[in-house]
Amino acid sequence: MRTNLATKAIDNWAPGTRIEDFFSPRLSNYFDSLKNNIMIFDRVTKATENKAKPFVLILNRFIIILAALSFIIALILITLILLENRRVILLFKAMGYRLSEVN
Repeated sequence: MRTNLATKAIDNWAPGTRIEDFFSPRLSNYFDSLKNNIMIFDRVTKATENKAKPFVLILNRFIIILAALSFIIALILITLILLENRRVILLFKAMGYRLSEVN
């Protein structure tokens, strides 16, 4: 019986026989706390979604604003191009080109 206890003590003392030997004591405390503090995935997911909801709303509004802004810029550019090339387009029409050929 005595040798059995002695071998257990030696086995526990021998470096590299336990997982805690490879980590700092703080980390072994963390491993011990994991046994007691198991996280439930559904609750964590719902909490994360609730925390991210304001950020998602801001991003959605930002996307809508950027889409509207890009549409306005495209309209302005098309208008400027047409106004700038108005004389050339009218000249082509006067020379007898069809509308599909001018475009």
